[in-house]
Amino acid sequence: MQDLETGVDLVREVYEKNHYKPRLLDKRTVFFICIIISLCTIFYCLIMEYKQNIQNLNLKLQEKYVITTDKENEFYKQYINDELIYTEINYYSELYKIDKSLILAIIITESNLNTKAYNINSNGSADRGLMQLNSKTFEDLNKKDFYDVSTNIEHGTTYLQWCISNSESNILKAVAMYNVGKQGLRYKINDAFNYANKVINLQKIIEEKCLVFILTDGTIGFLNK
Repeated sequence: MQDLETGVDLVREVYEKNHYKPRLLDKRTVFFICIIISLCTIFYCLIMEYKQNIQNLNLKLQEKYVITTDKENEFYKQYINDELIYTEINYYSELYKIDKSLILAIIITESNLNTKAYNINSNGSADRGLMQLNSKTFEDLNKKDFYDVSTNIEHGTTYLQWCISNSESNILKAVAMYNVGKQGLRYKINDAFNYANKVINLQKIIEEKCLVFILTDGTIGFLNK
């Protein structure tokens, strides 16, 4: 009988060693678990609030962008002071993703917004119209087409886009190329980049005036060219 009791005790001891006995958590552990749950809840609420603030900010920025775009368009309309020229610049700016300020700076540098501008080059070719399209480069155009606002800006901006694509989107190089052509950069590099710097500087001036116009809501009066 004693051997049987000893055997039972031995079995009980082995069982207790190899089986988990659940026990209640102490107060300190419960406290820390509650703290962790509370922190997670607070963190979640902060994330949700942050997302909501970002959404509200995006809505405000979209509204501001629309207002800014309207003011920017008004600036260019007044600065150019020609509805057709403005319309064509705006259209091809959006089509080719080229800044309006750059297109306008080239036009002012080339012709000072004179649709009848004409210049004879040393090689006998002629530059005509707003963007001074070269007669050899655009030999498919009739003479009257050079002086047509829509045709001139269409071909000028298309050529500018080609220059940008062939200069790895280097705007300074693209503008230089617009002035002398891709091959001309080899032997007219100084003249080409002097021209490009002039255009880029004028572009910055235009953009600065546009910014002032937007920030002051146009109330200080229009800035002279």
